[in-house]
Amino acid sequence: MLEEEILRVLKEELKNYQELLSLSAEEKRAITTGKIEELKNILNKKQGIIKEVQSLEEKLTQFRAEGIAGALSPDFEETGRKIGETLNKVFEQEKENESLLKEKMSMVKKDLSQISEGKKARETYKKKGKGAKFVDKKK
Repeated sequence: MLEEEILRVLKEELKNYQELLSLSAEEKRAITTGKIEELKNILNKKQGIIKEVQSLEEKLTQFRAEGIAGALSPDFEETGRKIGETLNKVFEQEKENESLLKEKMSMVKKDLSQISEGKKARETYKKKGKGAKFVDKKK
């Protein structure tokens, strides 16, 4: 039955959003601990889930085009409510992760700037240190 198929798609979508929420928490840990490889793996997993969600959304769009609209049963309302709550949590976590990444990037820029200044100072010191020079000269 079409109603069962729609509900199945919605529940699959909810499962994917819950997985995104879990991965967002893992992403936060990877960011705070500086584990870049782990972060890359998490982002790849998230990208795969987002593609799955897009596919499910296309199916739901097809159902809407067939004239199925609104809640058909209490299960639809409950599943829709859970999807909304989960998405809000995902968005909150993503904002926090973005803020953490910006903070980390700022720290890296600061560190790079300090390294650059250190190199300049070392190069200047090397140039001035060549050969003996007398401060006082006899006239």
